[in-house]
Amino acid sequence: MKTSEIIRIRNRRQNFQGKYSGRFQHLFKVLAVTFSLCFIGAIVFLAIGFALLSQKIPSIAYFASSLDNPISPTVIYDREGIHPLLSLQFSDIQSRHLSINEPTKENFSENLIRVIVPSRDPDFWNHSGSAGWKHFFNTNPVTIAEELVEDTYEDQLGTGLQKAIFMRILAREVTEFFGRKAVLTWYLNTAYFGQLSFGADAAARTYLNKSATSLTLPESVLLCAILRTPALNPIDSQGAVKDTYLAEVEYLIGQNVLPEEDIKVLRSTNFIIFEPPAKKYMIQDNPIIQKVLSAAYEAFGQEKVERGGFSINSTLDFELQKSLECLITADPEQKKRCPLVKSDSLDESQHQEIQNILSNNPISVSVIDVKTGQLLAAIDSAGIDSTRRTFHNIFTPHEPGSSLTPWIALAALNMGYSASSMLWDLTDSRAPVPTGYQNPDQKIYGPVRLRTTMTHDLLDPISELLTTLRPEKVWTLAEKFGLRDLPFSNSQLIFSGGSVTTESLATALIPFANEGNLTQTQSNQIMKNISILSVSDKNGKHITLQPVVTVSLLDKGLAYLIYHIFGEEEQAFAYLDRPAATKIGRIIEKKETWMAGFTPQISAAVWIGGKGQTDTTESISLSTVRLWQTVMEAAHTKKPVIGWEIPENISHRIVCVPSGLLPGDACPETASEVFLKGSEPAQTDNLFISVPVNRDNQLLATSLTAPQSVIKKTFMNIPDFAQDWAETNKVELIPEEYDPVSHTDTAEAVLSILSPRPYTIFRKADTGSAKADIIIEHHIPEEILFYQISYGNGFFPDRWIEGFTGNGLETESQNIGSLDIQVLEPGLYDIRISVITKSQRYYQAHTYITIQ
Repeated sequence: MKTSEIIRIRNRRQNFQGKYSGRFQHLFKVLAVTFSLCFIGAIVFLAIGFALLSQKIPSIAYFASSLDNPISPTVIYDREGIHPLLSLQFSDIQSRHLSINEPTKENFSENLIRVIVPSRDPDFWNHSGSAGWKHFFNTNPVTIAEELVEDTYEDQLGTGLQKAIFMRILAREVTEFFGRKAVLTWYLNTAYFGQLSFGADAAARTYLNKSATSLTLPESVLLCAILRTPALNPIDSQGAVKDTYLAEVEYLIGQNVLPEEDIKVLRSTNFIIFEPPAKKYMIQDNPIIQKVLSAAYEAFGQEKVERGGFSINSTLDFELQKSLECLITADPEQKKRCPLVKSDSLDESQHQEIQNILSNNPISVSVIDVKTGQLLAAIDSAGIDSTRRTFHNIFTPHEPGSSLTPWIALAALNMGYSASSMLWDLTDSRAPVPTGYQNPDQKIYGPVRLRTTMTHDLLDPISELLTTLRPEKVWTLAEKFGLRDLPFSNSQLIFSGGSVTTESLATALIPFANEGNLTQTQSNQIMKNISILSVSDKNGKHITLQPVVTVSLLDKGLAYLIYHIFGEEEQAFAYLDRPAATKIGRIIEKKETWMAGFTPQISAAVWIGGKGQTDTTESISLSTVRLWQTVMEAAHTKKPVIGWEIPENISHRIVCVPSGLLPGDACPETASEVFLKGSEPAQTDNLFISVPVNRDNQLLATSLTAPQSVIKKTFMNIPDFAQDWAETNKVELIPEEYDPVSHTDTAEAVLSILSPRPYTIFRKADTGSAKADIIIEHHIPEEILFYQISYGNGFFPDRWIEGFTGNGLETESQNIGSLDIQVLEPGLYDIRISVITKSQRYYQAHTYITIQ
């Protein structure tokens, strides 16, 4: 290669390298500047953000005053906010503020100080109070100081990353400003140990019945275990005490703070746990208060609520609740302070029997506002003896029995039945009925309206209806109304089995009272009755805790029909002096009774169980009804008397009772009935029929029976399966035989039909028998002006059809015409010839034929 070419290639390479080297240097400079600007921007952004956050950080000046001035306890009030119902405190436990190593003051036990730090914050004496940057994104407190900060500042810390930053900054500042000893002292005096116990001294007095000044090492470890998981405290979780205690022992062993001799003592120690005194109730404990507490715990956390500062207005009606408590309390002055509803039918001995049952027997009552879904009053109680009762804070479930029949009625209405649909109540049951079952009045009704089966608790026909509708479909429908603990396949649930509470039953009736609507609140996708009206926190901030949710469960017309079945006709004003629907429920072979019902304003359910051998089913039932009446009257104090408007899709018809069909001529009794438009009956009653009989022998009359002996008589058309009931109840049946009046001999007759012969059979399939010739003979001694051949169905036709007519007749036999049998339906026919003479005399003759 020539020297000149080599030089040219080298120059070209140098130019290329120089050109792109410059470009890379320029790109690097741009990237460096961009990165520098971004870094500076991030620093500025973080600085501004930190400055803004710093402005929001609460002052530590609030810290000491908050811890040294205890918050007032949380109090639950009645719906007016006047009467306190429960204060979350143990008034009999007087805990004290203790110190750490202060010679002139009462101090925490050295044993507690020895184990509390390695248990809760092993590096407490060395770190700054904050968990540091390695827990930057952790929003939960890690150190003792951080726990104090979270409890003290609560909502002021915010949420998420902001809370984590604020909590750790404040924990560092508090530790630096007040010192570790002060922080630990505050912590031990305010930490939450469950069971309304705040501070180690309160916990020691609650669980161990002693002060925290003299705790042994095992007792100190027990408090550490409780502090780690307050929900597993020895009272709420007695079975977990030993396990949580030993787990805490093992944890401390892992921290290398226990010598071998202490370990042996700790592992072998058992405890006697003391029950704390009752909470400070101003009324008897009841399920509404517990529901209020549960809702508050769920919304704010149990520790926060029990720490205090909340003022909660419940939905409880104080006067109604006190009246309810009075009614079931043994008190000589009870008759004066809270008398039962007046009843002229009760004598003094019955009244006293009712008072004894109300004072001694287990009782559950729920009263709910129909429009708002608010719980107004509730009791769930069992009698201990003649003077004492125990009150429960939850509703005890019981077998519902026949109190479930409204939902069978609803399912039937959904399937096309009506309130007047006819069912059969018979001795020989066609449904799965328990052996020995009897109706409440011990009568057997035979044919009966659906309405009557429901109001009279006739469980035989109701059970048969349930089987027809299929139990799983009916109880699935009831579940939509809140009756959830019903075995779907149980066809005998109206007799026994399953479980409901008075609250769930009273709630399930509300849609029938409220045009198909149910108003409640929703929590964790579960609908619940409303128990809280308003909540205020320690700063006076008002909080809406139970927003209202209204759902529509059924059509207004269906809701009105259920009300009408259980609240009209015989039920109208039966128990209250205002429109109300009621249902008494029985459990077979048990001395238990339900009474549930509603007005447009209030729904209430009462359950009373048997207790003593002297209790009778009748006395329990009477007591249940009287208690329900009294509670409902009290609940309606100062409330106007209102009823239900008739929905547009409801119509009225006059029907025959008990068939529920349109009245026919033979119908003995009628009633006005309500229907969903479009479901009105179109068929005429066929349960009762009127037939002609010979009044002399009570047999079915025929055309040959003397007219003066024929009367119309009404009979019940009894089906084969009800014959035994008819016989037992002496129901007169339709005669099976006809009046045996013989056919007049042709030779003696003035006018007779020679053909067809009586009871001749004509078969429509026989082509040769298409027509029936009518041959007659007469010996009438004067001129005949007119004759007519007619025919009718049966031995005693209700309607005659004209065949043919003519003028004049020969005296001898003659064929005067024929009938076309092909146009007649199969059956028995009466053929009649009628003759009128010149002197206006009238003659008749009959014969019968059968067409197959």
